[in-house]
Amino acid sequence: MRIKIYSTRALLLLSTAVVISGCTQENKQVKSAGTEKKSEQSAVNDSYQKKLIDSNLMSELDSVYSATNYKYINEKRDKTKPDSREFWYTIDELEGYIAFAKKEAESKGEKVTGLKIKLGQYPAKGPFDSRLDTKMYGYQTVYLIPTVISAKDDAQARSEDQNPAVKGAEIEGVPGMDLSSANPPY
Repeated sequence: MRIKIYSTRALLLLSTAVVISGCTQENKQVKSAGTEKKSEQSAVNDSYQKKLIDSNLMSELDSVYSATNYKYINEKRDKTKPDSREFWYTIDELEGYIAFAKKEAESKGEKVTGLKIKLGQYPAKGPFDSRLDTKMYGYQTVYLIPTVISAKDDAQARSEDQNPAVKGAEIEGVPGMDLSSANPPY
């Protein structure tokens, strides 16, 4: 049963990563030969296109999760308080966090190459963090952590047959991001 729970969570995390990867574009102002400025979009890698899924696959992922992991999780919970299953950040929050993480990592001599989306659960009772709405106590959450791929693993990660074992190491000293809106309970 634990294997099913973790593999379904992995699919949930992968689909969330696809959404976040689309949020990393930046607009840059570049001076032309004269004094006028023109707007350019930074180059965006199109590797995300290989990971896009349609509404049928999203529906299947949702159905499988509901019938398995979500059902098992809620069997242990108060029937009037089913656990969270959706987490939401604004585009501005995601873009801001990605820019912040890149800057923090750069100050440590690292380059952000990805984000881990990790599952967690708030304690049933406080104190945890004064910013957390107390109605969130006991609910699961997701949080983001920037990662780096070592130079040794970089060539392997860029190969045509990307090795799933190359996930990137968490960058020491760069804060993660939590406190999304979660449903339930919102």
